[in-house]
Amino acid sequence: DLNGKTIKAVSGKFVYGLLNWGSSGVLTITDSVGSTDLSKRGAISGNSKTRPLYLDKGTVNMTSGKLTDGRLVLSGGGVFMNSGRFELSGNAGIEDNYVGLGRGGGVYMNSGTFTMKDNASIKGNYVDIGNGGGVYMNGGGFTMEGSSSIIGSTSNLAGGGVYLNCGTFTMKDNASISGNTGKSGGGADIHGTFTMSGDSRIFGNSATYSGGGVYVGDGTFTMTDNSTIGGAGAKDGNSATEGEGGGLYLVGGWVHINSADAKIIGNTATTNGGGVYNSANYASSAFTLSTGSIMKNT
Repeated sequence: DLNGKTIKAVSGKFVYGLLNWGSSGVLTITDSVGSTDLSKRGAISGNSKTRPLYLDKGTVNMTSGKLTDGRLVLSGGGVFMNSGRFELSGNAGIEDNYVGLGRGGGVYMNSGTFTMKDNASIKGNYVDIGNGGGVYMNGGGFTMEGSSSIIGSTSNLAGGGVYLNCGTFTMKDNASISGNTGKSGGGADIHGTFTMSGDSRIFGNSATYSGGGVYVGDGTFTMTDNSTIGGAGAKDGNSATEGEGGGLYLVGGWVHINSADAKIIGNTATTNGGGVYNSANYASSAFTLSTGSIMKNT
């Protein structure tokens, strides 16, 4: 129990390192103070010297508090997850971590299972030279549900919110990605299997060049239920500030929109494709709008 307090790393050593635990090892992180008053949340801090958490095997359940102030040259500013299972829930957060030359300002995930739910958040993380400001996935399975969010993270290359290199990424149950920035894929840069369903939203993100909301390089992206890229509000739209595909940019892979309630709405691009820009020139690539809507994009 963090009990509203902050645990700080010393130079070169992360606060929690779960190595060689085996699949039965479990670490639970709680915060009895911060769970009811977010302004008094306890923290596990990298102290601007290292990352707060390294997970190689076993299970971590974090129900409150935050992982913060990680600072690394290499990947995984807040969390490096080589394998195992990590669940972030109950207003717990991964916030304000930094990677200089690497991937995953908040989380680097090599394999395993990562779940965000119950208002958990990844916020304000940064990658200077690399991909995945919030989360970088090199494999495994990542699920956002239960009003969880990735907010205000930055990559100076690709995937301000999420960079999916391979593996499976699912958004559902009011999960959201918003206010993130990157050169491509301001919200998400996709090269694996990505599904949006159940009122999930990607909104208010920006890319300097291609794919303000989502950039699909290869793999498969499916929108169903009431999932939305953009929105009707003045600040809901995603934007490509100097390029194409304000909502969605497709260069390879498959995009399927197959629900009457799914929509790409209110996005902008400076050059072409305010809603969608399809530059795919491969026989194996396709954009399919079975039903759903693309509207009010500029």
